[in-house]
This record gives sequence, structure tokens and C-alpha cells, in this order.
Amino acid sequence: MFRRRAPKRGIDLLAVTGAVTRFRRRRRWRGAAVAALLGMAALGVSSLVSPSPRLVWNASASAPIGLYWVEPNMPIRRGDLVLATLP
Repeated sequence: MFRRRAPKRGIDLLAVTGAVTRFRRRRRWRGAAVAALLGMAALGVSSLVSPSPRLVWNASASAPIGLYWVEPNMPIRRGDLVLATLP
């Protein structure tokens, strides 16, 4: 019928497999925790700093409709489009 195999010497496969599974679970949990902390830190920094817009979508008919790149603190010349916000 069936022969029983002799136990392998050295490494207990169940113990190693269990340790590897626990290690992977911990690593996955740590990765999720680090990602959550980085996301909260990014939200915190963005709430403290007032970033100026860099890309602006113009949907009005006053200028060609499209996406415009804004460079703050640049000298204004004749013919330039200017972005202004209401007070």
C-alpha cells in the first residue's frame, strides 16, 4: 500500500512556511501603514502651503479653449495671457 516517508532532517517545512507567511503579512501591513502615513503627510503639507496653480484649463470663449501652463513671477510682455483671480 502506502509507504510512510522518513522525516527529513534539518528544516521543519511547516515551521518555515508559517514564519514566511507571518513575515509576508507583517510586510504587507507595514507597506500599507507607510503608504497611509505618506498620504496623510502630503495632505497635511498641502493644507499648510498655498501652492500656485501651474496648469489651468480655460473653458471660456475669451481665449482659445485648452490647457495652459502658468509660470508665476515672470515679467509680463505685450501679447501675454495673464491669469487673474477674484479677490
